[in-house]
Amino acid sequence: MKRYLLLPLVVSSLFALETFRLPNGMKVILIDRKIPSVFLTVFYRAGSSLEPEGEGGLSYLVSMMSFAGTRKSSPWEQVFFLEKVGGGIDVKVGKDFVVFKSHFPKEEFPLALWYEHERMKSLRISEDFFVKQRKRLSLQVKTNLMDEDIRVEGLIDSFLYSDSPYSRIPLGNPEELEKIPLEHVRKFHRKFFQPRTALMVVVGDMRSREKEIILKMFSPAKSRQVIFPEKIGFQTRGVDRKILVKGLSQKVYALCYRISSPTCSRRVFLELVSLYLQRSLRERRLKGRMTGSVEVRIRHFLYSSSLCIIVKSRDLAAWEASLQRIFSHLKASPPRKSVLSGLRLSLLRSLREKEIDPSRWGEVLGWYKLVFGCGQEEVLATASSISPPVFWENVRKVFYPFNRVRLVLLPWNR
Repeated sequence: MKRYLLLPLVVSSLFALETFRLPNGMKVILIDRKIPSVFLTVFYRAGSSLEPEGEGGLSYLVSMMSFAGTRKSSPWEQVFFLEKVGGGIDVKVGKDFVVFKSHFPKEEFPLALWYEHERMKSLRISEDFFVKQRKRLSLQVKTNLMDEDIRVEGLIDSFLYSDSPYSRIPLGNPEELEKIPLEHVRKFHRKFFQPRTALMVVVGDMRSREKEIILKMFSPAKSRQVIFPEKIGFQTRGVDRKILVKGLSQKVYALCYRISSPTCSRRVFLELVSLYLQRSLRERRLKGRMTGSVEVRIRHFLYSSSLCIIVKSRDLAAWEASLQRIFSHLKASPPRKSVLSGLRLSLLRSLREKEIDPSRWGEVLGWYKLVFGCGQEEVLATASSISPPVFWENVRKVFYPFNRVRLVLLPWNR
């Protein structure tokens, strides 16, 4: 019985957490932690999957335009202010969300929050600022797309999520990016960068004063109705392809499985399988003395989850044979209780590692709430409830040919 009580003990004792929703629909999570800085993370439901056809990179472009200034602030003023007080800000663009992460001394909380409020309420994008930044971003995207890992990930997504918005990479298409007009940027910002689509996570020395500031500043902000798709359709057949890729430095083998409309328990199951595969591949690599690199990559989106094993090696045949043996063993019988307990403990350690750095709490907690549909405590409780028969049943349902994409990418330098 102790094995099942071990995991849910974390998180709740580490910090006080308060969640509430403003009248305009904006969600707020306050994490009380006695630290000198404040870490502010704001999620907007505005990723690349929501971009109109033919405007790849629109969400990335809009996120950069968010520093164009407002009615009461000049371009880049927020960035300069945060740097001046010893803080900073970072932007991440994904398939489902755009995330703004900033940190600053707790004494600057009111002014730092005001900049977030102004960007949401009264963004002003001048024609000159837009043209310059669009050109700069287009060149930056072209440079980033030359990166081998980004190109491989884009190819995998194009087959894993073919004929769906998830096939687009968040960086976008440089040719389409250069043609996006300013009016479309303003329209996308008005629609998706607003209180109804926002989740704010604040980590710091939270007192009643900080909560009052948030309520007073953001409650009057107006929201607009937004209708999001209930689900995204995906291909039903598996894919098995060999592709010649220009400029690829070595052979790449990718074996991926996709789940449509996954539940919280199914996502947790994938996390456990990912840990199982990492351990099995590490053991076989040591025994077989295989060359190259292998990565088990798991990604969770709002409408799907995927697990990919990506191998980069000159000898792909040996790796593929090892993977076939691992999956054959996995499908033949459920894992022993001791093995499953080890996987749970590994999941616990990985979550605890994320909790060590307060700067990551806002992003990690918001991500679990938005994508998993449950918090870390529920994730751990779900993991502790997955028995060997349940684990095995999920393996038989998930890892079958219709869900599989198998790609062999070969260098083509002609």
